[in-house]
Amino acid sequence: MTDDREVARRALVWGKRARNFRMSELPGYDDWRRKKVADGEPDENLERVDESCMLLLPEEASKVIEDAFEELLADARAESEADDEDPMQPMNAAGALRAAERGSPAHQVSVASSFLSGIDWDGNPIPVDRERAKHWLEEAARTGLPSALYLLGTMLEEGPGGSRDVERAIRLYEKGADRRAFLPSIQSCIRLARIHSKADRERYSPDEAKRRYREVLEIAEKCGIVAEAGAEIEEAKSYLALAR
Repeated sequence: MTDDREVARRALVWGKRARNFRMSELPGYDDWRRKKVADGEPDENLERVDESCMLLLPEEASKVIEDAFEELLADARAESEADDEDPMQPMNAAGALRAAERGSPAHQVSVASSFLSGIDWDGNPIPVDRERAKHWLEEAARTGLPSALYLLGTMLEEGPGGSRDVERAIRLYEKGADRRAFLPSIQSCIRLARIHSKADRERYSPDEAKRRYREVLEIAEKCGIVAEAGAEIEEAKSYLALAR
């Protein structure tokens, strides 16, 4: 079973492999931008997005969907000033924190992941601090970023010290799963499937568990991440085979 520390470790690995792609490199961006102009989006917001980058794995660049552009637009709206650092330079722990403080959801998740795993962006040990991790995940989750929704959901589902809120965790998982955006959405589907397969049958549904496990397989194939989501795919296949 994948716990929040393992997810945090994956997020850090992702951060080291990912690079910043300029918007001009991403298929579909120009069409999305034209629609935003027609919808009346202020020029300054779209110009900010034009000048921004998306932090992606190389294999994800050709599969970016409009939801991802919307997340970046939300990021641009939230930022109060332009980044004075070269966006193509490798990020470090201090830079990630500055970007998080300026309102970047992706970097807020990276900072939160560091506090959950006890390892910062540079690979240095730091104290585990769940409260600070939760703060940054709450900030990022407001933008609908799937990785933030998933990680915050796991904290609320498993929260120690009386901080559990399973119903809110379910809402976060549902929102993240429905974005159908790479590994974080798959992980949200897994959590929902487990809840519906094992919890009180008067409140939760085995049929919903099957639906969410099927979504795991669909998202993995659609996003081309079958290898990366191997453990989740195996769990989904095993459950669906037994549920026939």
